Amino acid sequence: DKRETAVAIGSSCGLIFPTTSVISVTIEDLKKGLHFNEDLMGDAFGSISATLVVEGSVIEECWHSPKERENFFSYATKFDAVIVCRALPLQKAQVAEGLIKSTGSIVLAIGDGGNDVPMIRTAHVGVGLRGKEGSEAALTADYSFCQFRFLKRLILVHGRWNYYRNSFLILYSFYKNLALATLQLLFAYHNGFSGQTFYSGILHSTYNLLFTGLPIICFAVFDRDFSERVALDCPELYKNRFDFSFRSFRRWFFISFWHALVIFYVTHFCFNEASMIPFSDGKTSNHWMNSTLAYISMIFVTNLNLSLRTRWWTFYTFGSILLSLISVLAFTLLLSVSTSKFFSSLAPGMNGVIDLFFSVNSWLCIILAVILSLIPDAIEVYFTSKQNQIPP
Repeated sequence: DKRETAVAIGSSCGLIFPTTSVISVTIEDLKKGLHFNEDLMGDAFGSISATLVVEGSVIEECWHSPKERENFFSYATKFDAVIVCRALPLQKAQVAEGLIKSTGSIVLAIGDGGNDVPMIRTAHVGVGLRGKEGSEAALTADYSFCQFRFLKRLILVHGRWNYYRNSFLILYSFYKNLALATLQLLFAYHNGFSGQTFYSGILHSTYNLLFTGLPIICFAVFDRDFSERVALDCPELYKNRFDFSFRSFRRWFFISFWHALVIFYVTHFCFNEASMIPFSDGKTSNHWMNSTLAYISMIFVTNLNLSLRTRWWTFYTFGSILLSLISVLAFTLLLSVSTSKFFSSLAPGMNGVIDLFFSVNSWLCIILAVILSLIPDAIEVYFTSKQNQIPP
């Protein structure tokens, strides 16, 4: 489009307001020795809002000079909007690439025709509109729809939800596996690194498969920190996204270490051969009883920790957590009472674990380990929810 057409379209779609200062730069201005600096941009930055309008040939001219290219994108990002008119497909791609290199941000490109394909491929996220211009852009893009207005819902609703869900999924997956591994490490320290495993092999193998996998999957599919209406009515929430950074990894690492520390020493000191009250038949606990008790406590802690951080309860989320808690008890009970050679080969030494289910001490030990482990998490969730409340 011509410059005048581009300005008119910018005004009609809300990029340019009556009070907006419009700065126009053409290829002739660059040939006359004009540069992107404070002198050129000074008047615009002093106004309430400013929009830069450039031709595609300006992008290409600046692209050949690394210094001019850096200056252009450095100053262009300070404007409220930048309109590029009469741009070739390669020049559109250069805009997307320049933004990625100069800002380090995630860049989204949207187009409706074949000349937008290079730009869509260059950007991190490509969106294609299917319409009168054909379907080439839609076939190339990561996402496609028929009307431009759907972009708002794609970014503010689905984009925000998926960023929140996937970020939490990654952090939680690291957390629950680090916690389980830390229990084994603490046991190795106390037994002189003899090589003895802390858990039965079958329990270690089914930890993610049966007892902690389904709840986080349901969380990553259904959970949302804000409803769709709130996300659309408050676009500024998009900037206040879930913190997925090294700081978050570090925080979840300490959470996993704390949970493993509490569970190990609670079960170690409250339910071992030296301190426990014997069972009704006079027997005391053994290694497999102690490790199974710690294992069950870990399943309860990880799943209840997930329930504390769930913000949008559904039947599937509640059912998956409840099913995981019940299944770990049923599974360990089955291993302890089964006389089958198959189960005995999978979990040798588990026959006497059934005594745990009839001991008040074991249930009190689990409850104590869960409460002590989750007190810091409950405090964190409480204050975080207070900070994230939307004022009426």
